[in-house]
Amino acid sequence: MSPASLTSNSHLDPPYGAHPTIVTDIQISIPPRFNPSATVTPCSLYLQYRLPPLLFVDAYELAMRTRDYNVTSLRGSGSKELEKPVHALPVSSEPDGVELVIQKTLPADTHPTREIQVQLPIHVRYGKADPAGSTIVDFSSPQIVLVCPRDSHGTSLHSPTLK
Repeated sequence: MSPASLTSNSHLDPPYGAHPTIVTDIQISIPPRFNPSATVTPCSLYLQYRLPPLLFVDAYELAMRTRDYNVTSLRGSGSKELEKPVHALPVSSEPDGVELVIQKTLPADTHPTREIQVQLPIHVRYGKADPAGSTIVDFSSPQIVLVCPRDSHGTSLHSPTLK
């Protein structure tokens, strides 16, 4: 049996401003015995985002996206203190920034290869600008894991983490 394969590409849309969206395009190839026609429960993608303190997500905004995905975990300074600039965030024992995990259930079709897009709206806090008046922040693409239920042979499929 060939293993599942995942490739992804993430970018900001638009690549500037206070309210961009992280758009992640994922190409998935799933062995035929794990496609939804062979199992009762479809496969799911889990995406883990780690955002620096300058970026945050609005939990209320994410709650309106339940048709697209489910938020399974939200921790960090982005879950509260939404409108404070980065330098005014309280000092706490929480990790810096935001850690967010979302679950995206794959559509129930029988194609072994599919393309999925996940859109995560983010917000940018006021930060310290450089002399040119702009602020640039680096952050990583989400880590992605594919999880499929057991097939008729009792085998489950977990992809390696894609970074």
